Amino acid sequence: MPPEALSILAVYYACAHLMSTSISPAPQVQACSASYEVTKTLFLSRDELHVLTSADAKTRRQLSELAFMRFKAWEADNPETVERLKAYYLGVAV
Repeated sequence: MPPEALSILAVYYACAHLMSTSISPAPQVQACSASYEVTKTLFLSRDELHVLTSADAKTRRQLSELAFMRFKAWEADNPETVERLKAYYLGVAV
């Protein structure tokens, strides 16, 4: 993962929390949607990212699903990091 990955993931978890706890204005929803897409790209290879840029809708959907499955596997393999990132945006010490 690139060095900025943990910052991107922290934004993802902040958005997930925000979206689950309140009705958000459209600009926040759009920003969080963009954050989700960026987060998924962390879990694609360079070759997959290259394919994604010119892929048809079916291939983009397949790559998106693949990235999401890899993200969920990463979460399962890294529960302590996930908890630290979630605690970070809430301002809670872990």
